[in-house]
Amino acid sequence: MRVDQWGDSSLISRRLVDCAFQVVASPQYIEKWGEPTQPADLTQYNCLIYGDSKLNRGWPFRTPSGESITVKVKGSLTSNDGTLIIDGMLKGLGIGFGPSFLFKRHVEEGTLRLLLTHYYRQPTAISALYSLNRNLFRRVRVLIDFLAEHLSSE
Repeated sequence: MRVDQWGDSSLISRRLVDCAFQVVASPQYIEKWGEPTQPADLTQYNCLIYGDSKLNRGWPFRTPSGESITVKVKGSLTSNDGTLIIDGMLKGLGIGFGPSFLFKRHVEEGTLRLLLTHYYRQPTAISALYSLNRNLFRRVRVLIDFLAEHLSSE
């Protein structure tokens, strides 16, 4: 699976779902530390960094006027395990940034709150990539079909 653009044109792509990247924190964290009002404020908060190499360089935003900005954040936790980042946020340890599918259930339940919503970029595609092969293994096709169905219901 791939979020965002890919460079290998020899691969077949099947778009599974669109995904926005969001800034979230627990109500407890916001109550204790306050809420950022613009992306630059994030440098003053403890951020829990979802370990994608692009996100380690900075969190991308688009201002309401359309300008692209990147904020270099710092924090006490960096991990490529979304569950670990979510657990830290639920415990009130910091602010997180990542794909909406990671946070959707918690936002709906009220255990995490969306922040800086006026600064989100356009949603990006989550796609399944596979090599051009007329004899694609049935289990791969079944997995791709399952992901398409499961992610679209998220």
